[in-house]
Amino acid sequence: MALGWLAAILTQIGSVIGLGTRPLMPTAHLPAATSKRFRGNFLSWRVDRASRAFRIYVVEPGNYQPNVHATVFGQALSHVIAPPPEPLELNTAIDRPARSLPFDLMTFPEAFLPGEELVKILNSMPRTVSFGCVHVGLRPSDADQHLFQATELQDLVRSLRTVPDLQTEDLANFSQWLNDQASEHYFNVGCFFTIDASRRLRVCLHPKLVPSKSELSPLPEQNMAEADLVTLITLQPTDPTFFTVNIQPLLCSDVLHLPTKRLAA
Repeated sequence: MALGWLAAILTQIGSVIGLGTRPLMPTAHLPAATSKRFRGNFLSWRVDRASRAFRIYVVEPGNYQPNVHATVFGQALSHVIAPPPEPLELNTAIDRPARSLPFDLMTFPEAFLPGEELVKILNSMPRTVSFGCVHVGLRPSDADQHLFQATELQDLVRSLRTVPDLQTEDLANFSQWLNDQASEHYFNVGCFFTIDASRRLRVCLHPKLVPSKSELSPLPEQNMAEADLVTLITLQPTDPTFFTVNIQPLLCSDVLHLPTKRLAA
């Protein structure tokens, strides 16, 4: 399951990034026929863009070791925020301030980063650097579990709301959806975040919509509940000469043509 994130990355790189699109309708204006089966979480963020190119980095660890994923995640962010000095000769380096590495999107695997580690990293991130978007799959602190119980997600949302400079209204639709879920249900959740043009932290949580075969189990903690919250994020550049970018963050089997309980209802 956890290694099946490649399809999600390919989708992010390809079909879900739309250039030159118009801002999307807010949730309240969704057609009634759509709202019967799915709820919308549509966010719009103002971002700085320096070129028409959309630069994507894919972080792919060589080994699946959840106990070191938080370290890998932190080191990857540190590398783009403050890259190591460029070597000149043996044992020497260029003596100049480190500049952040420009990127528009950096993706990590599904069920990759413990939720509590995400909160720690967001608390420590500098707000003054130029920073693109990051998409990462989350997991509980228990390394043997990749699904969150609904009550655990409520705790995660409360922790995120305490992070300085975080725009808490970005979590409103997710929180409202979460409050309507049964407490005993388990969900697979991802996080998409960035620092916007006003140097505010923007964070979006989104549930996985379609379970993979390994997430259908007689064990409650391994049986993923299907979600009905569709997320779409509009990145509006401050420079009007650049296109608007719409991104739908997805996790693994969300991109596959699989039967679901919701569409069968």
